[in-house]
Amino acid sequence: MDFVDGVLLRDCWSAMNEHQKHSVQTQIKEYLGHLRSIENNQNNRICSCTGGPIYDFRILMGQFVGPYPSITEFHDFLYSHAIRGCPPDITPKVKRHNDNYRIVFTHADF
Repeated sequence: MDFVDGVLLRDCWSAMNEHQKHSVQTQIKEYLGHLRSIENNQNNRICSCTGGPIYDFRILMGQFVGPYPSITEFHDFLYSHAIRGCPPDITPKVKRHNDNYRIVFTHADF
């Protein structure tokens, strides 16, 4: 991927009219739709596109984690960190993610 020189959206958004903003929103929605239509070719593992660890700045302050053989094991990992340090009476009230959904390509920036 190459860097394309230009103006950042955050720097020009306030100068755009409503039609321009709507056009940008539509384009971004289409781009994300294309990315999220990429099928998981890793047997539903939670991993990078090369099959390795994943990176998300929201998980363990940006450390690489995984890969995980299934969405259930990934959610187990997230849940174990969510309840760490919780009082025993609070732990059962912490909701766990649903494991029943399609895995799609997602980038940590989105």
